[in-house]
Amino acid sequence: SLLLPSPCVRSAANSQNLAEIRHLKSQIARQPANIRANVSYQDLLLAAGRRAEVVEFYRQRLNADPVNAASIYLYSRLLTDEDERLEHLERAYALDREVFEICVDLGRAYYHQGDYDEAVARYKRAIRLRSTSAFARNLLGLAYYHKGYVDLAISEYRQAIRIRDGFLDPYLNLGLTYYYTGKLDDAIGIYKQALKLPEAGKEKHRIYRNLGMAYARKGDDKKAEKAYLSALDLDPESADVYL
Repeated sequence: SLLLPSPCVRSAANSQNLAEIRHLKSQIARQPANIRANVSYQDLLLAAGRRAEVVEFYRQRLNADPVNAASIYLYSRLLTDEDERLEHLERAYALDREVFEICVDLGRAYYHQGDYDEAVARYKRAIRLRSTSAFARNLLGLAYYHKGYVDLAISEYRQAIRIRDGFLDPYLNLGLTYYYTGKLDDAIGIYKQALKLPEAGKEKHRIYRNLGMAYARKGDDKKAEKAYLSALDLDPESADVYL
């Protein structure tokens, strides 16, 4: 049978979240332009199922100061309509191009709409603001890949790994890029490195699956089978993926 957290454990976790929410709300009252504190506050309330409350809070804040870039950006994070969200992000960016988070989220909005040129431009702007962001470099790599600039994509993934060696996403993206461009030994090497990362955790089944794909495409059926079986051991519910 499943071991479920006891009521005491759940109560302690809820109390900790409530304390953190109160702390962040106090911090925001003192520093309303603190993007990181606001984002954490939003995420905690959303996770607690208090969406209506957080949306109303940031709607009122935006109504009180409709030309404040931070207020527009923070409200945009709560919008579910992609076009409306993009419109708000563009407004925030027009008012202040020096906010890293605005540049990144605007790039992501363009990326998801398939406008990779605009995504690249916004990610590059974000990196000019924060050159040591492995997160932004990984996103730039994805946009370059979809534009067909494979070498630039590989370069960005590698820079992301150099900046933050334990960040799993660029390893996965780099491995797939190598796989789809026929660089199978490089793909296998990257996946083996990824398996050793602390962040691999719940993604190990995907890494083993991709490793199996690379071995299979290379013609090494025994190693492919071994990798697929490792993936199945970790994620037996996805057996159809390996058939």
